[in-house]
Amino acid sequence: MAICRLLVIAACLVAGNAYADDKWEVTTSMEMVGMPFQMPATKQVVCLAPGEQNSEKMVPADKNCQVKSFTTSGNTSRFRIECAPPQQMTGEGEITRLGADAYKGLLKAKGNMQGQPFDMKIAYNGRKIGSCAASENTVTKAKAMAAQQQAQIGQSCQQMAGSMTWQVADQMAASCPTLKADLCKKAKAELNKAGSDPEALRTFQQQRGDWRELASYCGVDAAALQARACTSAKAKKLWGTVAEFCGSEAEALAEAHCSGRSYTVIMTSEYGPLCERFSDKVVVTGGGAKSADAGAAAKLNQAIDGINKLRGLFGR
Repeated sequence: MAICRLLVIAACLVAGNAYADDKWEVTTSMEMVGMPFQMPATKQVVCLAPGEQNSEKMVPADKNCQVKSFTTSGNTSRFRIECAPPQQMTGEGEITRLGADAYKGLLKAKGNMQGQPFDMKIAYNGRKIGSCAASENTVTKAKAMAAQQQAQIGQSCQQMAGSMTWQVADQMAASCPTLKADLCKKAKAELNKAGSDPEALRTFQQQRGDWRELASYCGVDAAALQARACTSAKAKKLWGTVAEFCGSEAEALAEAHCSGRSYTVIMTSEYGPLCERFSDKVVVTGGGAKSADAGAAAKLNQAIDGINKLRGLFGR
């Protein structure tokens, strides 16, 4: 998704026209469905002719965008905006004037950017901070806005690298040329660290359900990493980690050490984590113990089954 291009459009949609007298500071924040992090808020200083904050000119647009309707009732104006391909977008917004020197607004928009759908919400607040000097001409303001947008794009690139957002790295290559290298550098460091400690890999898996896809994207052999974790976990008798990374071998161990065992034996056994993980494959019985023990075993099977169902809800 061309996220950085959307940032530029978002800035255009709330900045106001830059032509004369009143100086306004506009703070903008954007949220996008599916983004793994919150976009940073930005501030821009723009110039508006007196009274323009009460008109359709408060919804300036990219050359491919048009304001289709602008209606005002009391202190609130509502509008619809439509943008043609290649950055196709439609949105509904409103502006509420808070006296002569302040306003707030909200724009909800959906569209398609380079073949990828997006859904975003832009909130903004404006306040008049003075008058525009004669030197604050259109060219000067355009350069300042471009520099600010570039800084925002750079910050977004750093955030995506830090969160290892590999899913959008290729689409962002033009705007973030070092994104893949930066995020893979961090990913390889995290994976190598986890590869030397099976418990660390298990924790990383809990944090990143997509760690195998991330590893593949960055050229790391996830299967080899998992095999190392399995071997190390067996050597260290970390049976919970064995259950996570040893597949059919872990299941076989569970059948060997858990099937036919009583509730009491399982509760005191080092193989307890294996018994829990593969409770649908093994049978817990009374094992020759008292009848009360057999009833407890049935309850254990039921509880473990419930735990596994909950685990499934969270992708584990």
